[in-house]
Amino acid sequence: MPFYIWKMLKDPEARRAVLKMIERGQVTVPEAARLAGVSRQLIRAWCKSKGTSVDRARLALLTRLWRRTLAQRR
Repeated sequence: MPFYIWKMLKDPEARRAVLKMIERGQVTVPEAARLAGVSRQLIRAWCKSKGTSVDRARLALLTRLWRRTLAQRR
């Protein structure tokens, strides 16, 4: 079995955790890759296979934080 495929199957818990954090917008792809100990390309492949938009999730979180911060300043 090629290493790339073996790595995808090796740690399903790490994959689930990383995908959940990405869906919540809590981590970027490079951060997720470092946490899971895999490549950025593999993280993107996981997201693609699940239909998760990394950019959309991150933007949604940052938008909520931005609005909350602006509301507190008033």
